[in-house]
Parts: sequence; structure tokens; C-alpha cells
Amino acid sequence: MPPEDFWNIAGRAGRVGQDSIGIIALVAKNNEEIEKLKTFINKQTGALNSSLIEMVTEAMNTSFMDIEDLKSIVRQKPTWSAFVQYLTHTYKQMGESENFIADIEQVLRGTFGFEKLRQQNRDWSNKFIRGVEKYAIYMQEPKNKGPIKLVDSTGFSLQSVNQLLASADTEGINRGSWSQELFSGSSEELRKMVGILLKIPELKENFDDIKGKTNTQNGNTISLVIKDWVNGKSIENIAENYFKTENMTMDEAITKCGQSLYGKITQTASWGLSALLSSTVGEIEENEFKELSNLPARVYYGVNSDDAMVLRLAGIPRIASTELSKVLPNIKKESVASVRHILRNGSRDLWRKAMGNEKGEVYFKVWSVLEGV
Repeated sequence: MPPEDFWNIAGRAGRVGQDSIGIIALVAKNNEEIEKLKTFINKQTGALNSSLIEMVTEAMNTSFMDIEDLKSIVRQKPTWSAFVQYLTHTYKQMGESENFIADIEQVLRGTFGFEKLRQQNRDWSNKFIRGVEKYAIYMQEPKNKGPIKLVDSTGFSLQSVNQLLASADTEGINRGSWSQELFSGSSEELRKMVGILLKIPELKENFDDIKGKTNTQNGNTISLVIKDWVNGKSIENIAENYFKTENMTMDEAITKCGQSLYGKITQTASWGLSALLSSTVGEIEENEFKELSNLPARVYYGVNSDDAMVLRLAGIPRIASTELSKVLPNIKKESVASVRHILRNGSRDLWRKAMGNEKGEVYFKVWSVLEGV
């Protein structure tokens, strides 16, 4: 895990407005692991300190990057997102205080390597402070009162959240856009959603990489790949349809497809869709939101029902999960532990019924070995 990611997560410990301190617990089985974790934390702190210095140095030595304009710098260099998210989170933890700007140096002192930066180059640190102060003024604008609440839940910078909301409004993405038909062949909503996410700085690099690997190099292709993936199409099928070109062998196409699916699409698309969901559904009941939240998760697990997703959580292979869910209706109501218990105590006949004798037998044996049955 990159150091900025660890501290970004650690910075969210505690409940905003309710707790004055947050606790991060790292679990260790023995004294040896305790020492390893202590070393890890210390190393991460050092890496994070140098990270800010490197980021500021790069910005000061790059003509198109302005350290005094942190709103724009995230578009130019998305790695800055973690830092401005940290500022937003700290601002919220301080109760969105009007004195936040005056307390900026105190907030930064000893954090993200600011003291080291000031020691090494005071002129740069002063410009950096001015940039942070301008960003603080931006955060305090009345129009950001709502969007600022979405920074923690989306993992995006405030300006990216505003961009997301504006694009969603233009495309007409709202509560009604999120339904069980999202991944159906006739749905246009997913194409619109992916089009919005393609422009978000935190996601753009990964999506551009996926787009470049497809045989069309068209962003719309990504939504088609996602639909086929969620609806159970095989890797070979997806590779042939969207990644293979005339001068490419099938093995090469499958490799590119696998890299895109497992390396980028399952994570980036599910993250982006989850962020878009939390930004567009408005105030709804907790149970309804929980059910809708499973839609982005389907991209991660590559299945198109909550029943199949529970089976994936229990360690069932993707293809088998879809088939087994048909003979285990409403298995989604069971806990993962209960699902494992049901499958462990069931017979291979269940698998044969779902997938046919030969295929069911193979998948049953593979799952049994992996689960240690």
C-alpha cells in the first residue's frame, strides 16, 4: 500500500463532529509481527514526508503546474488528490471552522513533511502555504457545503466531486438511474455513467489505460466490457470481442483483457460507480441504499445478482456463482459463514444440478480443495 493511501485511510479514523481522537488498530499475532508493524509505520511516515517534498519540487520545476492553485493541480497531477482530501477531511474534523485559514500552518506543522519542506526551501514552503490558503477559501465557499460531505465517501477531491455532480446533472443521472437493469444490454445509463467517470482525474489514468488496450480505443467500449463481464461472459469471449486485433494472437488478446479486467476495470469501475451512486441518490432509507450499493460491487465480482455475489464472497468461482445462485434462491439473505456451511454440508449433486454433471463435478472439486473441505 502506498504511504499516502495508508495515511489517507488513517486520517478518517473517528466520527466527524463526535470524536476528538481516532484510533487505528493494526492486528498482530505475536511480538515479531508487532515489530514488523512498528517498522512499517515508521517507514511509511518517512516516505510520506519525502512524498510532499517530491510533489512540491516537481510542481515548482514544471511550468504548467502552479503550486498556488491546488484546484487545478489535481487535474494536472492526480497524485495531489490525497493531499487536498486530507485538507478537506481536517477542515471537517475542525467543525468547518471559520478560523481554519488562520490555523493552516498549525494544521500542517509536522504533517506530510511540511517542516522538512520549510527547512529545505522556505520560498517554496511559503508558496505552498499560499496555495493551501487559497484552497481553504475555496472549501469555505457556500456552494461547497453539500459537496464537501461527499469527499470522504467518494475518495475524490472536492473539485472532482463538483465535476462529478455537474456531469451527472447534465447526463440526467439520478436515483432513477440506479436499478437492477443497469447492466442489461438495452440500458444506456451505464454508458453515460462511464462517460462521466472517464473525466474524473482520480480515475482517468486507469480508464485511459483500459481504453488504449481495447481494439476500438473508444471509451464507450468500456461500458460494453463491463456489461459482458457482469453478465457472465467468459474472458475468452470478452477478449475476442473487445481486445483482439488482426495482428494479435488470441493468447495476447486474453492477456490484455485479463490485465484490464483484473488490474483496472474491477477496481476502478466499481470505485467510480460507487462514488457516483453516493453522490446522486440523495436521501434514501439505509436498507435501500445498501441494496443499491451492491450494484457497483457486481462489477468487482463479475456477477449480476446479489445471490451470486454472496456466493462469490464465500469463495465460489465467478462462473459457478451465477449457476449456483439459480438453484439457491435468496441465498443473499444468509451470512457468508452460513453460505459456507450450507455448501460444505451439501453434496456435489447441488453443483451437478446447477452446472451439469461433468462441469459441476470439476467446479465442486476445485472449490473443495481451495476451501480445505
